[in-house]
Amino acid sequence: VREVIKSVSAERPKPQARSREEPTQDQTAIPYHHFVKVLLDFQLSGHEKFLQKFVQSFRRVDSDRNGVVSEHQFRCLLRLIDSGKSDAKINQLLDLIDPHNNQMITFSECVTFLSSELVALMGAA
Repeated sequence: VREVIKSVSAERPKPQARSREEPTQDQTAIPYHHFVKVLLDFQLSGHEKFLQKFVQSFRRVDSDRNGVVSEHQFRCLLRLIDSGKSDAKINQLLDLIDPHNNQMITFSECVTFLSSELVALMGAA
């Protein structure tokens, strides 16, 4: 048995020593949390760039800068985005975005409910 083990180990090729210039896996790998941060920063940057024109329009109508607009301000916002939007379409959007007529429409709600208009706005830019 010992002779067989010696002969098998003698036949096995010895690993070659790595040159110092070749990076090892550890030298080229990055920690997962760094990868996630870079990826999320990239996505956030793209999202901010996509929304930049809309943010400017929203700020123009949000006179008190609290991130919430009234029905009147929302109508003004829609007219800034699409001057040809009918009153009927605006009323439909208002029914969806502010169903209880509480006159408090947030920036996030606007982004959510106006996503198709935002894509068209970016296409025109």
